Amino acid sequence: MIESAALRKFVISYFLVHPTNSLCTVVNRISEKIRSEFFKGELVFIKKKELTGCVVQKTESGYIVEVYDDNQKVPQKEEIRSDELMRKDSASKNEVMLFLLSVTRETPLGRVVVGNAVQELGIFKGQKKPASSEHVAYAYKPEDSAPHAEQKGSWQGTTEEKMKEAKMIEKKRVEEQTSKILAIQREIWSAPLCEQKMNEKILAVYSMLYAFHDFFKIERFALDSFVKMLFSKDYTEKLSINIHTKLLRAISHERRKSGKDGLNELIQSAADTVYGNSEMESLYGLIKEEKEKESTGFTRVQWFAKEMASKSWKEYIKSFIYDIEGGCGVKIPTNEFATWKTAVEDEKERAADRVLVISLLIEICMLGIKFRTYFETEIEELRERERERVGLSFEVKRLRDEIGISEPEEGVKMALAKSEALLAELDLKYAPEIARSKIGSYGGVVFLMIGTELFYTVDETYYRIDKEHWSAVLSLLCVNKKKDVAFSDQLRKHMRA
Repeated sequence: MIESAALRKFVISYFLVHPTNSLCTVVNRISEKIRSEFFKGELVFIKKKELTGCVVQKTESGYIVEVYDDNQKVPQKEEIRSDELMRKDSASKNEVMLFLLSVTRETPLGRVVVGNAVQELGIFKGQKKPASSEHVAYAYKPEDSAPHAEQKGSWQGTTEEKMKEAKMIEKKRVEEQTSKILAIQREIWSAPLCEQKMNEKILAVYSMLYAFHDFFKIERFALDSFVKMLFSKDYTEKLSINIHTKLLRAISHERRKSGKDGLNELIQSAADTVYGNSEMESLYGLIKEEKEKESTGFTRVQWFAKEMASKSWKEYIKSFIYDIEGGCGVKIPTNEFATWKTAVEDEKERAADRVLVISLLIEICMLGIKFRTYFETEIEELRERERERVGLSFEVKRLRDEIGISEPEEGVKMALAKSEALLAELDLKYAPEIARSKIGSYGGVVFLMIGTELFYTVDETYYRIDKEHWSAVLSLLCVNKKKDVAFSDQLRKHMRA
């Protein structure tokens, strides 16, 4: 059991500030703090002098210690480096746990401090001891010794200043944490010769294909493969065939469901979204408008009537665009899928043309009835999995705490193993990318999960962080700050998936 009053005071104070954390988590953090520093009022042993002292104050290089020397009537204060001091009283992790168990108890409102431990240690100065303190439960409350009227006037006069100061402190903290996050090893990500808008569109389209691969019946593929496909001179590889044929098949299904007129409305809306977006003007502006050339034997096919063959897939896409321009009056800027055969030499133009056409096909699908039904079902399943996961997480946490406190029964171990297995199974099915690829922002840095890769963007540049460095990002987020915890939870959700 911990004997030092200074350490006891720290342990209880820490617990009162973090009452909702699990007991094992609190014990671990307290133990780490005790290992790393000494506390005001703590008795220490000074190695070189072979004397005892009491810590008075912490300094940049060590501690001010009141040294107890029999040769001096009045104790002298000296600044001593921390490596020259030893803790006199033991405070192992097990002792911290036993002490907390002795001064707290579990209640329907969570674990609380009971008895007179708080007052005996003088944590809340100026607070009168109740007549019977054995049944008093304490929650965190600041020291309060000034008269009420005086405090009220003081609060009214300093509230704005305190709020402003608190905001400045928090802003500085977030800026410091952001600098540390940006210092974590990462690499600049960019498609060949591309600027921010082009990179943004490529990542957005890939993210949609990855998230909704099940609906489109497209096997998942790597981001690098997608980029390579967009820029390749030959556009006949297996991946490009697979993407276009599956997307066009989904649109033909929608045509049968919504009818020709219904599909035309979807096409017009999708074309406005893709080609009428002023923010993407620099992207579709790359596609050089060519004068119509003499036909090279293009024959329109009924793209919606039958399954397209891998050899003739381009003819189907060309026919689809031909129908759009003729039936809907919508001009699609494309050379890749024009009715005449043309070779685009500029690879940047090639990539812009291709990614915009794929984006158009996706938008048409996503506006349709079939996709909306699918999406609503998936979102409801995602919410249900999240509800299940929250319940299981609490159960796993409870069982781990129980095991951490005492020697568990075999039934407890089996229950924990079962709950952990169910949790792992839910994690495999969890798919937050269906809702969005954007995780959130921290200090102006926007984080994204694109496929299975973690990105962030700052100053119009995309960076990719390898999986081996993901834990480093999480470790920098403060577990005691609401903003950090919320952001950390979102990161973990995407990382699990």
